[in-house]
Amino acid sequence: MTTRTTPQERSEAVLAEVIAERSGRDAHDLEVKCVAAAIIAVFTTLMRHWVEGDGKEDLLALYDRHLQLLSRGFDF
Repeated sequence: MTTRTTPQERSEAVLAEVIAERSGRDAHDLEVKCVAAAIIAVFTTLMRHWVEGDGKEDLLALYDRHLQLLSRGFDF
C-alpha cells in the first residue's frame, strides 16, 4: 500500500481494500478507488451537515438515505 498523507486518503485506501476484498477486484483498480472516495465524500459531507445542525438529525438515517445516491445514480 502506498503511504497516504492525509486522513481522508488513508480512509479511502482502507475502504478501497474492503471493497476490493468483497468484490474480488484489486484495491488499486481506479473504479474501486473512485467508489471508496465517493463514499468517504458522502460521509464527510453528512458529518459536516450534522455538526452544523447541532447533531439534531439522525446521522445513521442521513447516511442510509444519501449513500443511496451512489448506488442508484444521480437523477437530477
